[in-house]
Parts: sequence; structure tokens; C-alpha cells
Amino acid sequence: MKNTPALVVALTIAAGMRSDAMALSYLGAGRSARTAVVEDDEHGPREVRKGDVLPELGEIQTIDDDEVVFERILSDEERDQLRADGLLAPEVRRFRLYRRPEPQLPE
Repeated sequence: MKNTPALVVALTIAAGMRSDAMALSYLGAGRSARTAVVEDDEHGPREVRKGDVLPELGEIQTIDDDEVVFERILSDEERDQLRADGLLAPEVRRFRLYRRPEPQLPE
């Protein structure tokens, strides 16, 4: 299967996410240079920058026009749980939050 590595990563991320994980959207570039506007149910829209930490996802590593990339070091307990579920148990979880598409108006 051609996309097997991507599928394994996606399943690992999905399986490792807690059921109370927040819904988060990347809305676009922020007002300041090298910032992004993200929105979630708990905080609403807010500006974030590289190095900021969102507890569920980790530390922001990069921001560009298309995505915000987070990394979080997994605890031994989280890694043990992933292994018990038959999944890969990386030391670091990387999560890519893609920009939410602009709504398309009918012509």
C-alpha cells in the first residue's frame, strides 16, 4: 500500500488523542510576523507563535501559510499504552494542524 507510513502516523495520532481533546482550527496568519490565529471552543480565536505550548498538542515548532506543526514528548505511560494497543510508540508526537479552507460562496 503506497500511503502506509502516513496511515500509521495518522492512526497513531488518532489513537493517542484523548477523548476529551479539544477541537482546534488554524484560521490563518496573525497580525504580527510569524504568528498564526487558532480557534478552539474553550478559548475562542487567539494568536499563537513558535514556542507557545498547547497542552493537548505540544509546543509549536513551525508556522507557515498552510499549517502549524506541534511536537510533544510522550510520557512513558503514554508510550506503554500505545504499545499495549499494538501501535508504534514514538518518543515525540508530531501533529500538523492544517489551515481551515475559506468558505466557498456559490456562484
